[in-house]
Amino acid sequence: MQTNFLRRLIFDEKSRSLLIQTLVIGLFALFIYLIAQQTAYKLEKRGISSGFDFHNIVAGYGAQLGLSDDWAANILTQVGNYSESFEKHIGPNTPINTQRGLNALYSDGGILYAPPFR
Repeated sequence: MQTNFLRRLIFDEKSRSLLIQTLVIGLFALFIYLIAQQTAYKLEKRGISSGFDFHNIVAGYGAQLGLSDDWAANILTQVGNYSESFEKHIGPNTPINTQRGLNALYSDGGILYAPPFR
């Protein structure tokens, strides 16, 4: 199964596009729901559910894309949500010094919106 997934990822533009879109929307969703790296550690340590399917991982959703079922938790703990990643790599406190502008949430005047994972 792993080999088929890698083959699809390399040669099938549609599969690659779907995977990338899912991962990016996942980063947005974590940001929208205010789940950050430290929040995830605290929730996991205390055994508290976040209360929505994206972080509780609906069984099998990741497998449809060739990912493990804990893919969202892995992104969060390794990279952080979209805002954390933006601030760390290209935000105002970096040499690139990029302001949020359109890279803000739709509720803050930007264009970022994460459709529900259902």
